[in-house]
Amino acid sequence: MSDNEINSHPSLRAPNKEQKLAIEHTGGMLLAAGAGSGKTFVLVEHIIYLINKFLEEKEELVIEELENEMKIYLSKIVLMTFTNKAAGELSIRLKNRLDDELSLNSCVHKNFHLAIDAIESMTVGTIHGFCFKLLNQGFFPNISKGVAVIDDIESKHRIESLTRQWFDELNKDETTTKLVKDIFFRHYDQVITSMCGIFGSPDLRMHWNKLDIDEALNFNLEDIFNIILHEKGILNPLESDFNLAIFEEHKSKKWFTFIELFEKNKSDLDFGEIESLRNLSILLEGLRSARAPSKIENVDMVKDYLGNLRLLKKELPELLENIEMYYDHKDTYCKSQISCFKSAFDYINKHYFEESGLTFSDLEFLVLKGLETPEIVKRISDSYQYFIVDEFQDTSEVQFQMITQLINNDFNKLFCVGDMKQAIYGFRGGELGVFKACMKRVKNISMTNNYRSSKNVINFNNQLFFNIFPKSYKFSGKEIDPVPVEFQSFPDVSINGEGDIFKRAVTILDEQGPLNANKTSQVDYAESLKIYEQIKFFEEKNEGNVCILYKKLSPSNYLISELIKNNVGFTAQIKIPSKEDFNLGLFYLFLNILVGDYNVEGEEFKTNLKLINAYLETLGISVSESLQDSIQKFIKNHKLIGLVDSFQKFLFEMKLSNSNFENNIITIQKIINLSHEDLGHAKLLFEENFENRYSIDFRYGENSSNVIIMTAHASKGLE
Repeated sequence: MSDNEINSHPSLRAPNKEQKLAIEHTGGMLLAAGAGSGKTFVLVEHIIYLINKFLEEKEELVIEELENEMKIYLSKIVLMTFTNKAAGELSIRLKNRLDDELSLNSCVHKNFHLAIDAIESMTVGTIHGFCFKLLNQGFFPNISKGVAVIDDIESKHRIESLTRQWFDELNKDETTTKLVKDIFFRHYDQVITSMCGIFGSPDLRMHWNKLDIDEALNFNLEDIFNIILHEKGILNPLESDFNLAIFEEHKSKKWFTFIELFEKNKSDLDFGEIESLRNLSILLEGLRSARAPSKIENVDMVKDYLGNLRLLKKELPELLENIEMYYDHKDTYCKSQISCFKSAFDYINKHYFEESGLTFSDLEFLVLKGLETPEIVKRISDSYQYFIVDEFQDTSEVQFQMITQLINNDFNKLFCVGDMKQAIYGFRGGELGVFKACMKRVKNISMTNNYRSSKNVINFNNQLFFNIFPKSYKFSGKEIDPVPVEFQSFPDVSINGEGDIFKRAVTILDEQGPLNANKTSQVDYAESLKIYEQIKFFEEKNEGNVCILYKKLSPSNYLISELIKNNVGFTAQIKIPSKEDFNLGLFYLFLNILVGDYNVEGEEFKTNLKLINAYLETLGISVSESLQDSIQKFIKNHKLIGLVDSFQKFLFEMKLSNSNFENNIITIQKIINLSHEDLGHAKLLFEENFENRYSIDFRYGENSSNVIIMTAHASKGLE
């Protein structure tokens, strides 16, 4: 093949040495693939490798048998990605790669064309999508096929309804004390919120499903205390020794005397005994006079040691108070509360599936629960024999447990690809336990070349991660279980050039002097002005597209305003609260009319009409003189053709719509269904869900793709 053909079809490029190693294997591997290392290229090429390997091994089969065998073989492969969008992009790249291989590679296997159709048999999707597929394939006998996925609004309504029913039962229960009943009724909303959290988390749900109250009450204090220390980013001082000998010349210093005393007495401490924790609290009082030195050799050792103990001293009083209170009331007050809460969980759990529809959390929970049956595990593992998991660093404990059962603990059936530096659920080592656990079970390889970024950007990132990964909670002290930093390399300056890193330190004055850095809005506004200047600088130099990444989207509002004011085209990720979406907001105002007095001569109707006028004008929508007539038609039509259809008819007549119109109508229909067409209840449901937000891409002006605004999270996986 000529160089020109390869350049015009980059999917056919030859892999480098580390990529080749990641491509040519048959499982039992964890690939650490940093940003820009060619991860997607490797995933696609790995599938091509498996197809070619299969064809070589099945040379003796006639074409009809080979075609059937290939479909069966590929149907046993599952490629899991983190999002549906990533799954879609990967499917397209895979199909394009197959086409390129067939049309441009003269060395292709004679039967490779069979893969074009057979690839449809392979499962490519999210882990939730795969769970959904398993449930619909009938692997779980107690779950009917054809289940529908419901959203958070429907799920929350179901849990709230069941919790209310449980409260009715609690009120009648004569075995529960009045004190406990009063506590639960006073915290009615918190109980509902807690239940929504539990049923929205498969691991919490499994925990409460299997909870033994007596066993839970008699926990090991030392284990719990160590877990709390770890979550707070505090090293257990009993598990490490401090070498005071190297600081002997400073033995007259108070910090030396304190450390010497602590090291001498800590062998008598036991985190499993309350009295010992009290003694620890007394011992730590000596920190008041033990100031860390500033100018001695190995000063960081002393500072880290004393800093860790100061964190412990700060947290210990409240922890000790809670522990003492717990043990004082463990067998009475605590047991009654936990038992009552467990009864609420059991009631909801018992009746939860009486209504149709499953959430993503339900999918995981049901599959995980079903996989406790060996016969089901065998049937699934016979049907699916090789799992490729992308973005593995974001895999939860529950998902990993599920995958481990799906492969029947045979890690040769697993190929994981991820990057600990890209973990969206946190950088801290304790949150990457799944990744580290898997590293011990399979072969580990890395791809460290970054082909996407320029040299200085790569060097900057290397140094950034090197500095922050060892840091503990809130970047203070040292991390207990730090993520190891693997530096990326820059393979060839000619690819992307050296690149430039700019640090912009700006002091902006208002009429009273410098802006107040503590006022976030002022800082965000000042930042937006400097970002706008930089955008114009790049635009004038014609240096290509610009992407601005935010941790949260709210500060981007200032930049968006500045771009609109100066008529600069852009595409921005924005999150819109339901109440600010005019279709939903308008429907809510219409509900107000229907719930109240809709006599056109009445004051209430006139007030609501003014509100609708003002609402439309605020949104910049010109209000027709026939608005009142159209609303009267809506009132008449809603009794004849239904609420949702009459509202759609009104919108079409008034020529009102937006890009999220279809989703809005689905949301409105769901709320009406949940309320059983009780308009007052529907109004309350709307109010409860008004703070829900949805994300859309807002495009403005010409060349809107030249400037992209989004969160760092949303940019994940994009090139």
